[in-house]
Amino acid sequence: ERVTPTVRGPTVVSTALRTALASASYRAALAGKFGVGFSVLGVRRTVIPLLIVGKLDLAPRWIGVVFVVAALVQGVLLLPAGRAVDQIGRKPMLLAGGGVTTIALAGLAFVHDAPTLLAATVLFAVGASVLGVAPAAIVGDVVEGKGGTAVAVWQMASDLGSVIGPVGAGALIQHGSFELTLLVSAAVIGACTLPGLRMPGRLSPG
Repeated sequence: ERVTPTVRGPTVVSTALRTALASASYRAALAGKFGVGFSVLGVRRTVIPLLIVGKLDLAPRWIGVVFVVAALVQGVLLLPAGRAVDQIGRKPMLLAGGGVTTIALAGLAFVHDAPTLLAATVLFAVGASVLGVAPAAIVGDVVEGKGGTAVAVWQMASDLGSVIGPVGAGALIQHGSFELTLLVSAAVIGACTLPGLRMPGRLSPG
């Protein structure tokens, strides 16, 4: 599914935002980008440190351990995830990344010690690595020309998620529990993944 750019004479100027929004693939990429900001930049960085010291009663050094493990796993998987998005397809990898991230967030609601915390963290990092790559590849396919506004709106979706994530998580922790916060966060990521179902079956070069 490729969006036809706005053309002036023989020169491609840009893909209009309205035109991009008409694409199911672009909308799926927007939702996926929001999900990355919400889960990785928002909920994970906000909730997990509180979970470690507040619920699990682990030493503060475990916060550093968890984030180092997550960074290492994502760093190792980024290139393989990029190849998989090209070879397997945009749609299945977007759905897989969103699904794994959803399961990991839900799993974090039930961790009870350091080993289960690390296991859920690794699963989260696996999902986040794919969820971080697939929307970018989709936007690269859909938005032709300069596409400045369409790309900027896509990037801002992550910023919006990274703002809403911590605020919403903080309110849920204050008035509910860690379990409720993580389960609601998992539901949000699941909802962000659903627009991918409306994409073409395979959206990749060639």
